[in-house]
Amino acid sequence: KVRFSYFTAGSGGVGATILATSILLLGERATQFVEGERRDVETYSERNVVEFGQKLGKREVFNLNLPEVFTAHEVLGVPNVSAYFGTSPGVWNFMMGLMASFLPESLLTSRAFANGLAQLLMPLVVAVDNLVGKTTAMRIDVKYDNDKTSSSLFVHPDTAYTAGTSTAAFAAAVLSGTVPPGVHYPEERCVVQDYESFFKLSSSKAQAFLVAQAPWRLEQVGVRIGMGMYL
Repeated sequence: KVRFSYFTAGSGGVGATILATSILLLGERATQFVEGERRDVETYSERNVVEFGQKLGKREVFNLNLPEVFTAHEVLGVPNVSAYFGTSPGVWNFMMGLMASFLPESLLTSRAFANGLAQLLMPLVVAVDNLVGKTTAMRIDVKYDNDKTSSSLFVHPDTAYTAGTSTAAFAAAVLSGTVPPGVHYPEERCVVQDYESFFKLSSSKAQAFLVAQAPWRLEQVGVRIGMGMYL
């Protein structure tokens, strides 16, 4: 079982792009896989509270139709996959839930409407961004066949910066000559072979970066003082 949880403060400093994208996603039913069977549910209808570590604490996230649900199921063969997203302040989550529930699908899936609404809201969003910051976070929870669990956490203070470095990390992998020609999913083994270099670049200036840890460690993440010890 794999569960993806994402959080972005405000617009993340990215601007109208993330707003328009979020609006378009509200017009799609959120796909999940349960015991290998595809299940499409109402977007923003399932609420979870997720711990994102000391820097962010607990944040509410909602089901959204994100591509990694499909790729994790198809490439990795995981039978249970879901993805959730949330933002701050909480009123933005409330508004997105209302839009998903009451606006017609034909309107939400219109690029003209999404871009127009994003531009209309930008002055307010920019003002709020100055209060809530532009942090982004990702948590991945995995449950294995033997019932053991592990969690990974990434927190960065600048959404636009980390989007750029992560893209550059994939580009560097391609330029290294180790990636075969073609179009590949990120989960495919051939895409990233030098994980140390990839993670070093993609996690540049991150506030937290933990991979495959016990869930309690993410919830109590502190200052690392060496030899696996944390304050």
